[in-house]
Amino acid sequence: MLYGAMGFAAEVKVPAFDQWIFQTGDWAVTDEGLLHTTREGNNTNAYVALPQQGAKHIYEWTGEFAVDGERRIMNGGLHVLCSDGAAVQRQSGYMIWQDATKIDIYRVTANAARIIYSFNTGWPIDTTKLPLKHTYRFVVDGEAKKLSVYRDNVLVGEVADDVYTSGEYISVRTNRSTTLFSDIKYWAE
Repeated sequence: MLYGAMGFAAEVKVPAFDQWIFQTGDWAVTDEGLLHTTREGNNTNAYVALPQQGAKHIYEWTGEFAVDGERRIMNGGLHVLCSDGAAVQRQSGYMIWQDATKIDIYRVTANAARIIYSFNTGWPIDTTKLPLKHTYRFVVDGEAKKLSVYRDNVLVGEVADDVYTSGEYISVRTNRSTTLFSDIKYWAE
């Protein structure tokens, strides 16, 4: 159970993967989750409507990289607090992006994405264990005006930002990578 500064965070049910819209890329719903199946496509997009309102938002998901065994290109991320799931950069919100060497936080404004912080040291995909899988938690705290990223229950870092407090969609994304997204959860206060 997650506790927030004001009490308990309420879990909001994320729609099942078979209800998502597969806009760009080659996606498949599997027993394990939502899989981008090929090494084709830049800015792939599978999204779903998920109203997000509140002072604090908590997102959690698991990403498994190089599902096809090819470790040349490994990346993927989650867009949250989006105002348009079909827009190229999802119109507004944040994207948490893992590539082979680092984790980035992007802020999207007027359908333009820019990195607001790059965690360059100590956060590559762990290639010493198989499968190449990590669980992420992203916390958007509107009262404290900060963003927090965790990987495998370890704080990656925090960044100050004049945060978004509402959105209508979430979206998963890759860039020429076979990536499996699973166990996507969302809590709000």
